[in-house]
Amino acid sequence: MWAQIARGGGGWVGRLWRETPPSLALVKSLEAFTPGGAVPGYVRITAVPSGWLGDMAFVVLLLLFLRGGRHALRHPRGRVVLLLLSGMLLIPWLVSFVKPVYLVGRYDLAALSAFFLIVGYGFARGRWSGWGRRLKWMALLLLGVGGLVGLWRLHTLSPLSEARVQAAFIRKVATPETIVVATGFRRNPVEYLLRDTRISFRSHPRSTGKHRGWVDPRDLNDPERLRSDAEILAHEISGHDVVLLHAAGFTRANLPLYRQIEARCSEITIGPPPPRGVSRWRCR
Repeated sequence: MWAQIARGGGGWVGRLWRETPPSLALVKSLEAFTPGGAVPGYVRITAVPSGWLGDMAFVVLLLLFLRGGRHALRHPRGRVVLLLLSGMLLIPWLVSFVKPVYLVGRYDLAALSAFFLIVGYGFARGRWSGWGRRLKWMALLLLGVGGLVGLWRLHTLSPLSEARVQAAFIRKVATPETIVVATGFRRNPVEYLLRDTRISFRSHPRSTGKHRGWVDPRDLNDPERLRSDAEILAHEISGHDVVLLHAAGFTRANLPLYRQIEARCSEITIGPPPPRGVSRWRCR
């Protein structure tokens, strides 16, 4: 995160911080901590709709958190946990009014374990009797169901259809010497779908392989850096069959790589036709 911001790649953080809005960021973080609760749409892989179940779980968890916080204040270890939780949320939240670094459902998850320790205090400490005991177990059941619903929705999300087709094609034509070169952000879903193979992957620009889902803005604005990345990659794929994954929106950044491949490789036209966004090459 800090590396992105230092290199000028954190502009999107500021935009999302302003959209939160900042005054509700801490409350929304608590909601994002709730099993089955709502998280912002930019956390795409876990963007599970909350519905009434998530809303109820959020209210119950918040009440347990407040109850647990009251008991934690009475014990030295509990105060340490509260201090850690407060620091991990409040410090980046306050800093964000100067330099946005706080994102709900993303960087605030560092405080998740401390949050649930306090919730645990709410369950374990104090006396529960009569209806209180029944409500305690009803709350546990509600949170459990909310968590299971969230996990079910998460793991039944359909993978990107295009990535699935590309991965199936690569699985069919790849040999132990094949290298997949992914441009832009094409690498992640395809590599995940081929995680049971030993196929080797490379990224262009190279920064997209070092930090998935992010590209160093200096790469996009510096032709020399792009040319250097392309030359290094061309050396690595020398003597290999290559499957090239083309990313829309990175055409200008990919030109140095395309020139290197066209100069050093010949396109493979034998065999099954590649799907959209894929080409095959044999490099010398």
